[in-house]
Amino acid sequence: MNINIDGKSTEQVISGGIEAFEAFLVEIEVPTSLSDPKLNADSIPLIIDGVSKVSFNDEGVLACNPPVSADDLTLMLENAKPAEA
Repeated sequence: MNINIDGKSTEQVISGGIEAFEAFLVEIEVPTSLSDPKLNADSIPLIIDGVSKVSFNDEGVLACNPPVSADDLTLMLENAKPAEA
């Protein structure tokens, strides 16, 4: 992400990386929030499909702690509420 780390704390580097990645996603028109008007309940299967293609392991789970299945992720997205403005 081409983040300059000179003289920056770990937190500043992490924040810079997150901001740069979010700017990249916005540039390529990828929604960055569940409150994005392009997303709705019909979007969930498309999101799950995309995540499964790039992030799920051979057992069909997102390799995190604790592991998350497609069903778990679907439930989380269905229960997610947009951030308060």
